[in-house]
Amino acid sequence: ISSENTILAMLNKTGVQADFIAEKSHFTYTKTPTGPAWIIDPLDVRKKPAKVMAAFKAVLIRVQGIRRAGAVALDLAYVACGRMDGFWEIKLKPWDTAAGQLILEEAGGKTSDFSGNAYSPFVPEILATNGLIHKELLSIFIDML
Repeated sequence: ISSENTILAMLNKTGVQADFIAEKSHFTYTKTPTGPAWIIDPLDVRKKPAKVMAAFKAVLIRVQGIRRAGAVALDLAYVACGRMDGFWEIKLKPWDTAAGQLILEEAGGKTSDFSGNAYSPFVPEILATNGLIHKELLSIFIDML
C-alpha cells in the first residue's frame, strides 16, 4: 500500500476530502487543550541534540504519547484527520510541507513556526496542531528558544 493510498483512505474516512471539494469544512476535533494528546516529533538530533531532546522531554511529560511516522506529509495528514493532535519538525524544504499544510488548515488545524509566526513553506521549521493544543504546545517551544 502506498503512502498516497493511506492518506487518501484516511481523508475519505473522515470526510475531509469531500469537504475540500465542496469548499467547506465540517471537520472538528474532540480533544481539549489540556486533555490527552498524541504528538508526532522529529527526533532529528544530529546537529543540536540537547535542544531537540529538551523539546522532546518537555512535550513528553504533557501528552499521552509520542509517535514518529517518518514522512512529513503523512504526519500532517495524521493531524488533519485527527489520528494525531500535533506535530513539529525542523530542517524542512517547501516540498515537505506545502500540500500537508493546506490539508491540515482546511481541516481546521493550525500551523506556525516555533515563534508563533504564520507558517511559510520557506521556513525550515513547523509546529502543526489540531488547533486546540497549539497555544500550549507553542509555549513549550517559545520557552526553549
